[in-house]
Parts: sequence; C-alpha cells; structure tokens
Amino acid sequence: MPTIPRNLLSPCSMKQVICHWSEGNYKANSTDIEHYHILIEGDGTVRGGDHTIDDNSNTGDNDYAAHTLNANTGSIGVACCCMVGCQESPFKPGSQPMKKSQWDTMVQVVAELCQFYGIPVTPTTVLGHGEVQANLGITQKGKWDPMVWPWDTSRTRAQVGAALRKQVAAALAKLGRGASAVRAAAIPTAAAAASDGDSYTLRSALLANDPTLRQIAETSLVLVEPEQPKLVAGIEAIQEAINRLATAGVALPRIRFGAGDKYRGWFGPQTVDALRAFQRFAGIGIDAKIGDHTLRALDNLLEKFHRRNPPVQYFHQRLDELSGRRRCPGIRFFRRRTKSLSRNQPRKQMCMRA
Repeated sequence: MPTIPRNLLSPCSMKQVICHWSEGNYKANSTDIEHYHILIEGDGTVRGGDHTIDDNSNTGDNDYAAHTLNANTGSIGVACCCMVGCQESPFKPGSQPMKKSQWDTMVQVVAELCQFYGIPVTPTTVLGHGEVQANLGITQKGKWDPMVWPWDTSRTRAQVGAALRKQVAAALAKLGRGASAVRAAAIPTAAAAASDGDSYTLRSALLANDPTLRQIAETSLVLVEPEQPKLVAGIEAIQEAINRLATAGVALPRIRFGAGDKYRGWFGPQTVDALRAFQRFAGIGIDAKIGDHTLRALDNLLEKFHRRNPPVQYFHQRLDELSGRRRCPGIRFFRRRTKSLSRNQPRKQMCMRA
C-alpha cells in the first residue's frame, strides 16, 4: 500500500528530493505546511503542504514551496515534523526529537517519489538539506538537517547521507521500478479524468519508458490540458512520438519547442493542436486528452512504423539525407539520371537555364 496520499502526486518533471526536519513540533504547523510538499508527523501521519509538487516545476511565479535556499526549482521538499529547540553543537535534539519511525517513513516516501518521477538515487538527486551546499554547490545558511540521528549520534553526517540513499535504493528495489507504486494516483494538476479502458501494455519503447504513460496505460487515468501551459510528466514522450510520425510522413503538425528546446515537455496549444490532428487521423474521439484510446492508437502507429523502418536505421537515414552526408539509392539514381540528361542538352540551352 502506498505511503504517499494519492492526491499529492502531480504529473510534472522533477529532478530531486531534499529531506528536512522542520525544527517544529510533532504536529505540522502553518509554517511547515507553507514550506514543504510532504510532511511526516510524529504519529506517522503523512500529509501534504499548501503547495503541490507541480508548483515547484517552475518557480518563476513565486508561488511554490520554498524549502531550500536557491534550490527549489524541480525539487521536492519532504520533512519530518520534529526537533523543536534543537542545537547543532553540542548536539541537543530538543524536546521532540526525530523518531526512527519518522525517518523510516521518510525513506519510503522518498522511494515512492523517485519511482513516480523517475528520479535516480544519487548524492545530487536524493539528499538531506545539510548536504545541499557540499553536494550541489549552493550556499546555505548553516543548515544541518536531517543529518544527525538522535537514536544513534555516533554516525557522521556523511554516513547518515549515505545511509539515506542506501535505504531509499533498497525501498525502491522492493517497489520495483517497473511497477506503479501509486497505481490509483489521481493526477490533479493536469486534471485527470476517468477512462473506461482496460489495462494495456505499451509496446513502443519511447512510450513504455515513460513512468507516467505506463501509469495511464495500466490504470484509468487521462491527461488533459492544464489551465495554463506548463511542464507535465509524460508530455515530452508524446511530443516526440508525434514528431517522429510527422517525420515519417504522417500528416501531422510538428511540435516546435522554441530556442534551446525551452518548451519541450510543456502541455500547451501546440501539443493540443497536434493531439487533435493525430486523433482525427486515427479516427478516434477528438478531445486532445491523453487516455487509453489515444495512447493505444499512438502506440500501434509507432509500432507499425517500427516494423516498416527500424527506428535507429530509419531516422539516421533521414538525418543523413537531410544533411547530405549520405543519400539513399533513389536520390543517387535521380542525380545520375539528371546528370546524364544534362550532358545531352545543348550548351546554349544549359546556359539559359542556369
């Protein structure tokens, strides 16, 4: 059974999880709720903060969970509610020290987040607040949470950080990266809706390698356009699939991402138009939603072109043709034939055409 409440998981692109203690009481207060996405209270309750995880996918609007100085974009903040009145040196845990049960729950929460968002377990992607300055090179104001275990103060901070990642990796292995730990999770930020489709196994590697699309295929979830264009998990793979089909000759509009691919993975008007065009081409309901029918149709068409043209060979061939490094036999024949015909044309006529 998942530890994280299903409504707390937003489909978006996140790159890391930073762990904290709140320096408050065992019960989350208004400050805790304002600054962290997920909180573990003293009695083991796992609750959400005021901000969704998706709020931190883009912090330019100043409406996000500010849990770590200058490291909030793409970052999920998880905190144990505890350690009020703590002191770093000499160490004092305060009147409500972090419990081992809270730490263990935090480990499970982080593992589920890593699975849902496809975050690898490394020193720069899963870490404590007290490791941010050393691991990410981002100056902090003397932060050291949650790098001391009140139940075992013999461990160094480096050992606690290493233990965090080792325990998260072990919990993640038990969950299984291929299985969905949050199979029934709602996707509120992208406004999920129910679908009547049965569980479906994606065959295209492009789609199957995306955890959000696997979840949609395995459950009854549907992604719909958010109120404002934004990064949404699963959209980049959909965009790439549509662009591949357009390149292969299917009458679909190509999705442009702007300078430096700035808007790659954003669910906005271009993607909506491309989805509608694809649904029209596939002969299914035209609603720009990504659910069972759309995902199956896209997967089937990708596999169809996969069988006709092995993907690596086909797309490399197309790139070579476009760049002039290598020309397919038909182009070579056309050029030879044109050259041959040109030799038979009168010199004066050739000059007039030039």
